[in-house]
Amino acid sequence: MFEDLREDLRRFGPKARQQLAGVVGSPGAWATINYRAAHWLHHAPVPAALRPLTRTIAALMPNMSVIATSIQIPPAATIGPGLFIAHVGYIVMSNETRIGSNCTIAQGVHRTGRHPDR
Repeated sequence: MFEDLREDLRRFGPKARQQLAGVVGSPGAWATINYRAAHWLHHAPVPAALRPLTRTIAALMPNMSVIATSIQIPPAATIGPGLFIAHVGYIVMSNETRIGSNCTIAQGVHRTGRHPDR
């Protein structure tokens, strides 16, 4: 998780890497950090008795991101390291979303559903 997050923040530039204000001031970085934490909780190696609790917390975390940034990335989505969200504003992804390494997401992106032939 931390290696992917480090690579994500590297894409936001030196300001985000060196200053906390760079991360807090960038909604795309905030949404990325929120996704990485929720994804880790969703797939955390915890005892079976605690799994419903961690999955519930992971399911609620994207709601905070939607309220603050208008970016919805569910914890079940698979995103490689180096995610860069260039413009904030109505970005929606589904649980089936798969994004590779070093991808840039722009404003108005919808990654939902699946092609019927795939």
